[in-house]
Amino acid sequence: MVFFLLYIKLSVSQNRSANKVDEWSWIKEQLDWIDKSAVSEQDRSNFIKRLIVTNPNTPPHILASMAATEVEAVLERIAENPRTPPATLIELALHPSSDVRSAVVENPCCPLAVMHQLLRDDDVDVRYRIAENPAAGVVLLTKLCEDANPYVSARALRTITKLNGESSLVSMPDRQNTESLQDECAG
Repeated sequence: MVFFLLYIKLSVSQNRSANKVDEWSWIKEQLDWIDKSAVSEQDRSNFIKRLIVTNPNTPPHILASMAATEVEAVLERIAENPRTPPATLIELALHPSSDVRSAVVENPCCPLAVMHQLLRDDDVDVRYRIAENPAAGVVLLTKLCEDANPYVSARALRTITKLNGESSLVSMPDRQNTESLQDECAG
């Protein structure tokens, strides 16, 4: 338990942009709640891990190191966090759990190569999540329009239609060449 409290303190202390007092107060409230509840030490540990990895200000190196956990719910939250390093997302894309792989493709900073790799995933939910993600781009979405699952192909078509509708109003930048998105995803 002390190990995870140190991780929380480290996350908060390295966060230069957030209001540390407010953030620490919220974390303390959460820890007080878990201490008062009748849950196992393992559940407490997992709860604290989830607090750390869902924090949008958790440093990328901590997210990467925590990806070694076997707890699927924690891995899903790591995969969803935009500050998760691309190398960690690549590793999580190979995870046996379709929920973890689905969380990877929902991450706004998911490398396009990872989405391309998961286009042929055996699990329909992973492909559906790609189909509903406008960040996948028209090329990948067009491939999903040919998916054997009618829900995936229909969703990909709706996403392309939405992208085309938005692009007629506002010019959509090429995701691979957008420096601001790359900077944001680099942490």
